[in-house]
Order: sequence, then structure tokens, then C-alpha cells
Amino acid sequence: MGYVNISQLSQFIPPSDFVKIGTGTWTAKLSDYVLCLERAAGAADIQIYVPISLMSSPIKTQGAKILSLDLWFKIATADCDMLTPACFKTTLSANGVAVSSEIFTGVTTDAAHAAPLTAGEQGNHKLTLTFNNPPFFLEDTIYSFGFAISGTNLSVITLYGAQVSYKLRI
Repeated sequence: MGYVNISQLSQFIPPSDFVKIGTGTWTAKLSDYVLCLERAAGAADIQIYVPISLMSSPIKTQGAKILSLDLWFKIATADCDMLTPACFKTTLSANGVAVSSEIFTGVTTDAAHAAPLTAGEQGNHKLTLTFNNPPFFLEDTIYSFGFAISGTNLSVITLYGAQVSYKLRI
């Protein structure tokens, strides 16, 4: 029996799957046939986490291997500060042991979003995070991406979704 080694696949993650922390109400909208989530101006700072759900394995050389993540969003009415995004690796522990998480290093942000001030400018954005040494998803391990936006009391934030690119080996 052989194996499958597909070098480039992608999975869309709708904005409804994002975890949004902070005040303000997110409203689902459909504009020109594009589904999105929008948070009106006037609320406090927010944190947004994008969970990644891909195939995992107990074997370190098979399953899904994350290559990059693209995130589409819009900032309107006023600039804000967008803090540098991070990747989090969460380990689901055995019974009686606390679940733990750490920042996964080795992720590069595209040049247009590497500096907090330019990342929060008004306009439509496609933020790309690329893994320098892509990991395979291991059993009992979760990866997620997160970022914070501050100074949002005058900004309207719209989330369109994300897309994770990965390699699959099974």
C-alpha cells in the first residue's frame, strides 16, 4: 500500500469560526454577495483568534503540515494599532494534567503587516503568516493564530475569513 503526499492544499476558515474577545457586537453582513462579520466603532480593544482544524497523527512525519495562513479583513473610518500576530501551540494533556500553550516561534508576517502602525491603516487587508519550519499537526496538539487591535473606538472592523495552506501526507 502506498501513501499520499499532496504538497499544496488549502482550507477556508469562515469568520464565524473566529474567537473574538473584547466588547462590541459583531454583526453578520452580506454585501455584494460577500459574507462577513462587522464590528461597529465605539467599542474597546479586541483580540481575535483563528483556530486551525486539520488532520493530525501521532507520527511526526504524517498528517497535515501548516505552510501559511492568509487573513482578510478591513479597517474603516479610522486607523488603529494592530499588534503583531502570533501563532499559539496548545497541547491537550493527559487526564489530571493542565492544558498548556506556548507561542510557536518561526512564523514570519508579510512586510505590509509586520509593523503595527501600517497593519492598522484604513483599507482592505490580506495579512499572510508563513511558517519558516512548518510543523506537522501532532495528535493532541492545536494551532491557532491570534492578534490584537487597539485604538478601535473609532474604527469599524470587518472580518472576511482566513485560509490555511498546508501539505498533506498520509
